[in-house]
Amino acid sequence: MGKSKKKSRISKILSGGSPFPTVGQSNDSTTNNQLPKESKHYSTVHKLISQLNSTIASPNDKIIALNSIVVMCNDPSLREEFFKQNILGLLFSNDPLGQSTSTSKNYNNDNAKDGELQVCFLNSKNLDIVNSTLELLKIIVFEDGYAMSTHLWKKRRIWKYIDMNLNNLKNSFNEFSMNMTSFNNSQKVLLFELTENIFGLIIALINGSESILDEILTNNADNEKMNSIAEFAVNLLKWCLIIDDENKNLKVSLRLFNTLLDLIYDFSSESGDFIERLIFNYGFSLQKLIEFGAMIDDTKINSVTRIYIENIKFQVFEVAGVQLALAGASANDDQDQVVKDFEAKRDQIFIEIYQNLSGYLKQSSKTLDVMLAATQLNPADYANVDSPEFMAKHNEKSKANDEIQAMEISLDLIATIVEFAGTNPALEQLIESSSDNDSQIIEYFNNNKLINSFLDAEFFEFLYQCLVNYNYKFELHALDCFINLAILFGSLSTTDLPSIWKDQAEKYWSSFITNQATSPFFRALKSFNGSNTVDGTVIYNLHTQIKTFGFLNASVKILQTTTANNEQQEQSLITFVQALINNGNSFSTINYHIQLLQSQPKKKKKSNHANSAENKEFVELIGQYYQEFLQLLVVLAQLPLVNLNGIIGDYLFNKVLNPVYQSAAAADEAPFAKEPTSMLDILPPRILIDLISSVFDIYSDKSFVYDGPNFVNKNYSGILKSLKEVLKSDIFKRKIDKNVDANLKALSYATIKELDRFIKYKDHEN
Repeated sequence: MGKSKKKSRISKILSGGSPFPTVGQSNDSTTNNQLPKESKHYSTVHKLISQLNSTIASPNDKIIALNSIVVMCNDPSLREEFFKQNILGLLFSNDPLGQSTSTSKNYNNDNAKDGELQVCFLNSKNLDIVNSTLELLKIIVFEDGYAMSTHLWKKRRIWKYIDMNLNNLKNSFNEFSMNMTSFNNSQKVLLFELTENIFGLIIALINGSESILDEILTNNADNEKMNSIAEFAVNLLKWCLIIDDENKNLKVSLRLFNTLLDLIYDFSSESGDFIERLIFNYGFSLQKLIEFGAMIDDTKINSVTRIYIENIKFQVFEVAGVQLALAGASANDDQDQVVKDFEAKRDQIFIEIYQNLSGYLKQSSKTLDVMLAATQLNPADYANVDSPEFMAKHNEKSKANDEIQAMEISLDLIATIVEFAGTNPALEQLIESSSDNDSQIIEYFNNNKLINSFLDAEFFEFLYQCLVNYNYKFELHALDCFINLAILFGSLSTTDLPSIWKDQAEKYWSSFITNQATSPFFRALKSFNGSNTVDGTVIYNLHTQIKTFGFLNASVKILQTTTANNEQQEQSLITFVQALINNGNSFSTINYHIQLLQSQPKKKKKSNHANSAENKEFVELIGQYYQEFLQLLVVLAQLPLVNLNGIIGDYLFNKVLNPVYQSAAAADEAPFAKEPTSMLDILPPRILIDLISSVFDIYSDKSFVYDGPNFVNKNYSGILKSLKEVLKSDIFKRKIDKNVDANLKALSYATIKELDRFIKYKDHEN
């Protein structure tokens, strides 16, 4: 299924916070965000901590202190100062209404027996304190992502507190739904805020860590987390959707309702199984949601509400639509016709969703500059968080963030709808059985209403502007749209491309490779200085480049018609490729050091590279980078441009495939060498095998204009002969275990045989 994912570790980096501390730097380091002791903020932080830690302060004083901390933790430097003062330890180990229950400086709840929860801010008898604590943790996890998510989940046993509060809230809502008038206004507000914050904390946790998401989604006899969350959330949503012509108001606060939709959307976008359970186990009705969207008074909801409804509608139709259609059919109905009718209805609904979202984005873009400016608060703004001026700015920031979030979600869903259209089984079958210019494919595109709804020049221009002007918020989302559009229309030959898309794709290509001011790729290069550290900026830049490569690889056909006899275009490509290669060398250096250190005994690890989850994440991510990077070089090398092929060929044969690499002994003696002499020991075997196969395609015929000047005259064949021996005696033998991956081992043997045949073929050819 297509996944419409909103928040992730990368979108966390996009919003300004990094879930990845610099390698070798502890999570509580304040090197970059340290407050001077003489600053007013520093004294305010200490005053608030003292207030929370006090045994004589009233509960109301502690609530006021917590609420101030909630606001101040939106600022990175202030948040770091609260971490230095052990704000987490205080929240989890102190009884806010009594004496401290722990004097430990680690504050890990390790003294509590399994299944027991010591009294702390999260299970206080004062629900206002619980509410403010949940809101604070929600903000901290959202801002600090992976590191904080895993810390709370593993060290603080946060799930036990979440589960306890969920059970309490279920009981409260059961009482509230039966007699809403039995709750006064302040009780209703507190109930809504508690529920919003517990759902918000769950959302932050699952978006901060995929392992937490997987653990919750794994539903078995020993794991009731999913049922605990979903049963309450879906029952609450079902109750909220019951409205009539007489009363078109929300039954809960708008923020709670949106957070509830957000929670269901997040799980739905990650798990088709969850969607099926949502409908068939928990009794969720898509029709009720659609009717609610049509009936609710527009003044009672906002754009975020509408976007979430569209997302959930899409997820349900995509995953469970056929099952629902068949379940509603009679025994006499022809099942094939039922499915066919449903697919026509589904495509029309997807067209409406696409048009609604693209229209919303085009309209919102007119005020985007104002919204982006409203999201920026300076540290000086936090000098008096209780002032009316600050609260006005803070409220404007919240509204702007809601709109920007709605725009991000809209872009992601549009990318997913395009992906859905491009992976339609009927189209895939035509592509597999047809040539590029087959009339059946052209007819399919011409008659497909969903695909034709994508051809919107104004929306394409909006996507382009996302890269040019709003890169730090929408860059990766827009690139996802570009990639899926390029893959979709890549099914057509260049001459058959719709002119609207062809014109835009050529514009994108030109911008990516020639205009360094607007290219996301060149922006990422400028931000990465080649230092041997891994931090949020490096991770973000890797994602930017991987996605840029994805678009360029998917749309490279366009170059085949624009590069012929075009010296200016060739020179632009050469400059672009040289930048690619230089950047690839820098990333390979970092990856090389990490792999060396991970393979050494702990006593030899003297570098600032910690053997950490962040390094593991980087190593996995850079594998994707190499795959897309090398694939793009291979595609560009096949253009009929001798000089361009020579630059790429020299890099592939002298740097990537050259068997002169650093031995294990040499690495042990000088583990922090400036950079590896070869990439053979860095590339995953599967990527290396694919690259070797691609070399066969690039130089498969001596009639290619670049074959003689480059492959023959530069003796690439000699390098391949040395490579064959090293692959056979060392690389494949050492890096592929047949007991772990027998298929890959067999493929490695086949690759060596093919390499031997190719060498003999080229020797005979020349």
